[in-house]
Amino acid sequence: MIRKANSLNNIEYDNLISQIKLCNGILLQGSGACDNYEMIVAKYCYDNNIPTLGICCGQNVMVRALGGNKKPRKT
Repeated sequence: MIRKANSLNNIEYDNLISQIKLCNGILLQGSGACDNYEMIVAKYCYDNNIPTLGICCGQNVMVRALGGNKKPRKT
């Protein structure tokens, strides 16, 4: 389970998971920044076979949530 210190308490985590369970799938959108919530969502969806689409930064969140890393593209 991905949960950084001081990021979510048990009640917040349970609330987040209960919201995910209401969905048929999850979209992780692109943006300039991401937070720990997105990492938890991505990992939970992967572990529980919930369809997930990551766009731009959302795809990077999915990669990091599963233990990978994003290498900068050479120009």
